[in-house]
Amino acid sequence: MLFVEEVTVPKGTSEENPVEKEMELEPGVLTRIDIVFPFGCNCMVGVKIAYGEKIILPSNPEKWIKGNGETVPIRLSLEHYDEPFRIKIIAASPGTNYDHTIYIRAEVLPEEIAFPERRLAKMLAEIAKKLVVRPLE
Repeated sequence: MLFVEEVTVPKGTSEENPVEKEMELEPGVLTRIDIVFPFGCNCMVGVKIAYGEKIILPSNPEKWIKGNGETVPIRLSLEHYDEPFRIKIIAASPGTNYDHTIYIRAEVLPEEIAFPERRLAKMLAEIAKKLVVRPLE
């Protein structure tokens, strides 16, 4: 499943008072986030992604993900099987003279697709249950 969200960051938005927007996802495994920075951002618009109150992107939370005319692809593996499943997009644009819109794409997969080895492990466990060793009489 692919989810998309847009975040418009007003000109001059400080890092101390960033724009925040929640993105609602379906339960499953968040496997990829793409952050699309259109041309014109000139690496002056920064984005962070939070899960609950914890910044998960970038890994060094004191920094910001920035770009210009590029898509920043991020692979991850975040499991969340209850509803609601939300991530928070945090964005700032200090020193800018124009509003900027950043686009976020998030891929969520079912557990059996994200982790096929788990399904195999379950199947092997079922087979093992049926392979009971009985003493010879």
